[in-house]
Amino acid sequence: MVLGLLAWTRLKLAAAGVLLFGLLGAAAAITRPTGTVLDTVPSILGALTGAIALVYLINALGQRTSPAPAPASASASRAASAGPGTADKPIASDRARRATGDRAADAEADAKRQHADETLVAKLRDRLAGVDRSTNSLNRRGFFVAGGLAAGAAVVAGGAGSLLQRRFAVSGARADITLPNPSSPAPALPAGADLSASVEGLTPLFTDNNDFYRVDTAITVPQVSPSEWSLRIFGMVDQEVEYTFEDLMNRDDLIERDITLSCVSNQVGDTLASTARWIGVPLKNLLDEAGIKSGADQLVSRSVDGMTIGTAMDAATNTEDAMIAIGMNGEPLVVDHGFPARMLIPGQYGYVSACKWILEIEATTFDAFDAYWVER
Repeated sequence: MVLGLLAWTRLKLAAAGVLLFGLLGAAAAITRPTGTVLDTVPSILGALTGAIALVYLINALGQRTSPAPAPASASASRAASAGPGTADKPIASDRARRATGDRAADAEADAKRQHADETLVAKLRDRLAGVDRSTNSLNRRGFFVAGGLAAGAAVVAGGAGSLLQRRFAVSGARADITLPNPSSPAPALPAGADLSASVEGLTPLFTDNNDFYRVDTAITVPQVSPSEWSLRIFGMVDQEVEYTFEDLMNRDDLIERDITLSCVSNQVGDTLASTARWIGVPLKNLLDEAGIKSGADQLVSRSVDGMTIGTAMDAATNTEDAMIAIGMNGEPLVVDHGFPARMLIPGQYGYVSACKWILEIEATTFDAFDAYWVER
């Protein structure tokens, strides 16, 4: 709104303000832990579209055939009504100031602010009154149509930027990854374990990656390059450790397990539960390498988008097959499900264990930190 009003008198400055907002958004995107140049595309496209739309609309409204007579200003009207000679007198003499004290000074300041407001309104009124509606190319209906088109263009530009970012950010890197063979493969399934072939309406035992349920708070799916990603374990530990994606891929303790995830909101017969065959590094092994100190009773895992999940230390260290997963159903993790790495703890609901796009694990206490869902 402020930039719109400013555009009536200083169009270039207002357009620069729109571009500045876009630059701030781009700066915020690229300074994230995993930010890349592609992350700036939506903000830049949106700002350019907004600036162009502002210039177009203001110029269209400003087309006039002849200016309207300027109305008498509010200050002139007040001077005329005050009687002859009063306009030439000071607002208050020194003697009047001494008599009335601060009240006169306050009144003068209020009058100046009111005069400034009235001047702005008068300028806008003059500008609008000068528009010849019979010949102006942008009548009221046209203005709203143009405004709607401008808004639509901004949405399309931002969406196109997001799609461009999402398409090219990590898809190529993910496609180049070949998962290693786990040192501990998944146990063979008992005969007849998958009943979907014999029971009508029953879902398959393993959920296809494209159908795997998704619950998270990410407005846009984080795009994390595996070459730039790392996992840091710190806090109440003997030594801080950090692992790259290649470090995890090259470990000799990779395991493969069949694990079902379920959302705490899932109802019987609902779709918020899925099973996959996962490959990852045992979480306990990584924690042992850092050395968890006595007294730490919570693990706080942090995602690249700032999401925090709190897990009881006992569940993290004593649950068999808890892992930092890097693959699902024979493929690298799907981008929507945490690529390049995520945490999994069998038997725990996702909101207290299944951190996607994981970046950090902090050993701490429940007294020291409340994770995202605890605060809510």
